[in-house]
Amino acid sequence: MLFPLIGFLRYHGYELDRPEALLALGLVGGVAAALGALASAAPSVVRVVFYALVLLVVADVSLRLGHDDRSQLMRDWGLPVLALFVWSVVLGLMVVLSSLRAHLGLIFTAVFATMTLGVIGLPAEQKPEGVTIDTNEAAAAETRSRPDGAVVHIVLDEHIGLAGFPGEVAGAGEAARFVRDFYLDNGFAVFGHAYSEYAQTFDSIPNLLNGIRPLSSGAGVRAVGPRYAAPHNAWFDRLARDGYTIRVYQSDYLNLCEHGGVGFCFTYSTNGAYPLRELDLPSGIKARLILGKFYKDTLAYDLAGMADAASGGVLSRALLPEPWRGGAVGEPQTGPAASMPVIDRLVGDIRAGARGRAFFAHLILPHFSYQFDRSCRLKGDFRTWLNRMEDWVSNTPGSRLERYQAYLEQVRCTTLQMGRVFDALKDAGAWENATVIVHGDHGSRIASRTPNSAGREAFTERDWLDLHSTFIAVKRPGATPRYDTRQRSIRTIFAEQSGQNAQPDAPRPEALIGDNTLTPLALPDFARFTTLAD
Repeated sequence: MLFPLIGFLRYHGYELDRPEALLALGLVGGVAAALGALASAAPSVVRVVFYALVLLVVADVSLRLGHDDRSQLMRDWGLPVLALFVWSVVLGLMVVLSSLRAHLGLIFTAVFATMTLGVIGLPAEQKPEGVTIDTNEAAAAETRSRPDGAVVHIVLDEHIGLAGFPGEVAGAGEAARFVRDFYLDNGFAVFGHAYSEYAQTFDSIPNLLNGIRPLSSGAGVRAVGPRYAAPHNAWFDRLARDGYTIRVYQSDYLNLCEHGGVGFCFTYSTNGAYPLRELDLPSGIKARLILGKFYKDTLAYDLAGMADAASGGVLSRALLPEPWRGGAVGEPQTGPAASMPVIDRLVGDIRAGARGRAFFAHLILPHFSYQFDRSCRLKGDFRTWLNRMEDWVSNTPGSRLERYQAYLEQVRCTTLQMGRVFDALKDAGAWENATVIVHGDHGSRIASRTPNSAGREAFTERDWLDLHSTFIAVKRPGATPRYDTRQRSIRTIFAEQSGQNAQPDAPRPEALIGDNTLTPLALPDFARFTTLAD
């Protein structure tokens, strides 16, 4: 039971001697010891059944049978077929193990002890975390003239546009004005009625950087497991031709560092265990989050959740201490917390030298989970770190309202973090000549249903706004700050503001949504929804 957990911690760069890691290992080890004692005391026939079940759990944990496509396959089968499959596997294991039942304890002890020692002592593959490309920028700069200015381009994942701030949520108008005035006061052109043509990051960002509008999902990326790579990048081509050294700060979800013009690349983990390391939380809560992240992609986790829900929470109350119960469906994501140290690094690098450099950062802010209040204080109770959907696929009016209230707090925190970036440019003496572009990739997506769920004909106009209204603000040297209320795509606004060519918007404001072949869907008039006195 221990070796997959040790492998998980090592893969995510988590030191095994940290208190929360030791606690997590101790808890699993204690359960494993209790199971071993039960197996030793049981009759041989019972022991065979028991070991078959344990092996099934080990296979589930090792193969992550609840993850992504595998999980979808299991859900498509339905619970009766899944139960039949599990029972068939158990029977098969029992047949194999029954001939060895007199020696099972010795065999399992030898095999899994060797595997555990191996995963502790041997070099381990690690998830990317840190610098993956770092060329000699000084040597490269000698071969070309460097521009006097600087470029800072920041993507704020799930940042809704100002016209999309929901008027039915208390404080939304105040929050929208706070964001608008912050950027206007810093000299930006703010495009309050902008929208994204896509509700998915892997479509929105690559298509914006290339100025294209394909009608098929994933046309601009290459799938790498559950993640994506986008090697083609017309914007980076332009920056490289203009002599800028390109520095990228990216999430491990979307890889933009394959471009030949990138001189520095920092990749950070968005939703593994690593972001938990430096959070100001008790070790016990960190251990709970580690175990949640470890088991969440397993069928055992899914089945335990279903059983707990069916029993009205009896199972969790019997097995878990009160502070460990509950939390976001599928465990809270840690992208926002992982983004904060990236901002620290970006700020430090800008202060170290901005002239002639183009900084591109993809930040998982104000993206769910909603971990921070408006002053960027981490919420101490992980159960308040809500995901954008109540059950992954839908929201009730009440759950949507609760999530928007938390989201707007994180939007204000995100805006404060952008102030730190701007201050770094000012401290570096690069603010006046800098081009600064800040935008979202799609809406908040705190809608009544997910972008790819069935029954799209039931989507309301408010749902389309939640999915597609997105933020963009641009500061160019010598430009006058203004607030623009034209309803245009961020792709064409970005191209216009950066001097790029782009395919035009559709004749009517439209968004593309779907899985493989995308269907054009007309957006509502954002002016009917805005909480601002435009």
